[in-house]
Amino acid sequence: MKIIVLGTRGIPGIQGGVETHCEELYPRLVSLGHDITIITRTPYVKSKKINAFKSVRLKHIFAPKNKTFEAIIHSFLGTLYAGYKRPDFLHIHTVGCMLLTPFAKLLGLKVIVTNHGPDYNRQKWGETAKRIIKLGERLGTKYADKIIVISELIDNILKNNYNRHDAVLIYNGVTMLTKSEKNRLYWSFRFDKSGICYCCWTICGRKRIFRSCGSLCKNQYKNKTRSCW
Repeated sequence: MKIIVLGTRGIPGIQGGVETHCEELYPRLVSLGHDITIITRTPYVKSKKINAFKSVRLKHIFAPKNKTFEAIIHSFLGTLYAGYKRPDFLHIHTVGCMLLTPFAKLLGLKVIVTNHGPDYNRQKWGETAKRIIKLGERLGTKYADKIIVISELIDNILKNNYNRHDAVLIYNGVTMLTKSEKNRLYWSFRFDKSGICYCCWTICGRKRIFRSCGSLCKNQYKNKTRSCW
């Protein structure tokens, strides 16, 4: 099956949850015999000479590195490219990029969308952007041929808000790592002798970074949470 993928910054090694999702998923689908092309956003590509990763084809298409217009412009251009290449399916990720689902259908494409969650609830978006992203969720949910969700919560949103009851629930997988004996400190969630815990995290409310750090501190310092900050 020939599939073109839209809605991700790209792979490999590009920061983002959807990007990690795609980097893990699509090489596995290729190994099953599918022909996969991921449309990447040029500002995030380390080298435009790299046109494949683990047999997944990479098509680099322009996108302005601008929070407001990046996704919508890239999705429009990517949908045009998919209309030209005529895949069996166009697979769109994220609710914002799902805004182009009706346009893809007008081009005669079959569309699968993966809803990774209500991005319009993120603190970084203004009110106008939130409305546009939510419109993307509505249009994608209404017009997509098939819908994939990654949690029961998202499935319930589609059922309750859009009366769409045929979404397929596929949880995100986890690549199991080999436990390193040299890093027992991190695996056991214990601090080193300096009392410092290092972490790399997106600082926003829904990530619960402060709650996690607070729990670690209480465990190590008997409720002396301030020792961590």
